Amino acid sequence: MRLHFISPLVLLTATYFSCYVNTLDATSYLEVHVYSNSGDLSGAKTEIWNTANGKDALVATRRTDSDGLTTFELPAGTNEVRVHFGSTPDYVSEVVSLKGGETKRVEFFDSTTHDP
Repeated sequence: MRLHFISPLVLLTATYFSCYVNTLDATSYLEVHVYSNSGDLSGAKTEIWNTANGKDALVATRRTDSDGLTTFELPAGTNEVRVHFGSTPDYVSEVVSLKGGETKRVEFFDSTTHDP
């Protein structure tokens, strides 16, 4: 578990879960789950970034569904997952490496969201 301080307004933790490796299929999947004390966070903007030749490139972007989940189909390799909240440019990130055929889940917990 890691703590990230990007902004005084955003404090998240991320954890990994590697689900399985299927050697028959080289497609990898990354599931992102965003939640808080009050439950799953729908509408959180998630991005996948890759660094090639020293430059960051946006690979894909999606918003989480009502269960706080979104899934990306990616080639094997290392990518950075960024999660944004609200309209601020602040984000938290985690670097994730995927093997061919692997499915991995990354969870982000927003501790700044409070129960009503």
